[in-house]
Amino acid sequence: LTATADSSTAISLSWTDNSDNETGFEIERSLDGATFTLLESVAANTIAYNDTGLTASTIYFYRVRATGANGNSDYSNIASVATHNNANLLIEEPFNYTPDDSNDLAQQSGGAWKVIVSGTPALITDGNLSYPGLPASTGNKLSLGGDGNGYYRTFTGQTAGTVYVSFILNVTSLPDSSDGDYFIFMGNATAVASPVYIKTSATAGKYNIGLGKRNNLAATWIDQDLDLNTSYYLVFAITYVDGTKNDICNLWLNPAGTTEPTPDRASRTGADLNVFANMNRVIFNHSGDENAGLKMNIDELRVSTDWYGLSPVIVPLAPTELTAATASP
Repeated sequence: LTATADSSTAISLSWTDNSDNETGFEIERSLDGATFTLLESVAANTIAYNDTGLTASTIYFYRVRATGANGNSDYSNIASVATHNNANLLIEEPFNYTPDDSNDLAQQSGGAWKVIVSGTPALITDGNLSYPGLPASTGNKLSLGGDGNGYYRTFTGQTAGTVYVSFILNVTSLPDSSDGDYFIFMGNATAVASPVYIKTSATAGKYNIGLGKRNNLAATWIDQDLDLNTSYYLVFAITYVDGTKNDICNLWLNPAGTTEPTPDRASRTGADLNVFANMNRVIFNHSGDENAGLKMNIDELRVSTDWYGLSPVIVPLAPTELTAATASP
């Protein structure tokens, strides 16, 4: 039996069914590893279960046994894991606002998002985006154009360490230009840091995603053509490093796993970010007209100071054999 923390409120269990005559499985849970209570009875041939509605930063213990017409098996090993800590999650934005054809993001969010540049309003639209392995999306989604209003939302200012931003992206219309421009970044009232770029690909009907360190430095592009009307999971981050011109910006496309993987693109050269005196904004904006024509939907945006806070995509682990799970003959 294995237990994996998926988020601050969810744990996934997996085991191997080694019997062919069970009538079901009983899953038991404990808070101390000694006193267990029945959590759920599941059908025969079940090999996984998701436990939800849990408390953050709490250790849970689990055990499983097979049930049969002639009795129950021995219990499996006890598997334990702690749910994630919500303290490092700075923003969790499911865009759970009322859809509206005229009131923009700033109005519908009650001022949580503020306008920074005037243009075509970004609107809350009905429905949400999902990505395999992420927790189920809630709320609605944000629909915006590449040359529309710029918006920002503040979070607790950071002066050191790493800040991550994750979101689901679905592009519905390509930008007119293949030169590229950014559309989301972090910073503060005066600085642009770790901007994520988009451009029309040389391949017809496709687009590319890239990363810059500052808005005045050249972007580097992920060598993968992306499809319209398809949801992708993006993460970008800034890490402060002592010294000169060595702060790090990273970008991941569809990362998987509960530990931080190698980024798809990293920017380590050029001017220091000089924004960690008060890194406190995530911003949707653009620098010029290169993103004219671009239309996209964004959902499930999170800002965190650790990878776990992003609710990272979970790759199922190979289950541990439930060696004693054969029901008594």
